Amino acid sequence: MPRHIFVGQILSALIAFAYGYAIQSSDLVWLRTALAVGTSAGAMKIVGVSYPPGGATAYILSHLPITTWSTGQLFFYLLFPLTVGSIILVVLGVLLNNRVLGQKYPDAWI
Repeated sequence: MPRHIFVGQILSALIAFAYGYAIQSSDLVWLRTALAVGTSAGAMKIVGVSYPPGGATAYILSHLPITTWSTGQLFFYLLFPLTVGSIILVVLGVLLNNRVLGQKYPDAWI
């Protein structure tokens, strides 16, 4: 469902950013990564939007040195590509399933 894609990606990214700012030591990247992935998986479960690539997003973003970035850089270099990539994924899914395969996708948008 499109909701799972958008909410799962953005929620995981925001959690990874939060842990990136909370745990800034480069020696504790392993802890930051474990907490980001685990918390994002739990948050997606609580919200009801299980989307496994969201865990990968948290994993990747928790390795970045985001504490040196401004808010504008975080948006334009990370959140914007995640959102655009999710839109492209949904559009391709709708076109492929509805036009080529003759299946109904998505069953519900929200």
